[in-house]
Amino acid sequence: MSLPAPVTPAEAKTVWDRMDHPSARRVARALAQSGRPVHFSTVARWRAQAWRSVEHGAHPVEMARRAIEVAVPLVTGDATMNASDLVKSDPVANELRKMSSEQVLSLAMHEACTVHILVAKAFCRHPELILTKPREFAVLLKAMVASMRAINNLHVQVLDLVRTQDETRAASAFKG
Repeated sequence: MSLPAPVTPAEAKTVWDRMDHPSARRVARALAQSGRPVHFSTVARWRAQAWRSVEHGAHPVEMARRAIEVAVPLVTGDATMNASDLVKSDPVANELRKMSSEQVLSLAMHEACTVHILVAKAFCRHPELILTKPREFAVLLKAMVASMRAINNLHVQVLDLVRTQDETRAASAFKG
């Protein structure tokens, strides 16, 4: 199972053109209801730019992980350390990795959760950072929230995958 492709300006324009009295919010809502969420301000920007095409970056899970990578030095005090180093150096990571994961999405969600847990654990060892480095803490907090949103979206996809597999197994058992 693959992740849904990001919405393109051309798709948003098609939805816009088919609507009576379209608005950026209505187009964004229609796309979200079809399982392809996009922010209304993105739709408005695309319209203002005459629906020109854009290149999409990394998946939101990857973008959230990159944001955490930037924030990890705050809790470690080492500008060269990244989330992967944090995972490698923490004994809890091995326990978290041993949990069974049959699907790629489950593994990706598991890895994102592992990083999230370990960064939060590292932050708990340095609560003074809230007062001494509020801007840096805000960057970390924003990254953690983005990470949790991405993990939640991935979890929904994993549950859909498991449900589909269960339905397929039940149908083949019924046929056999």
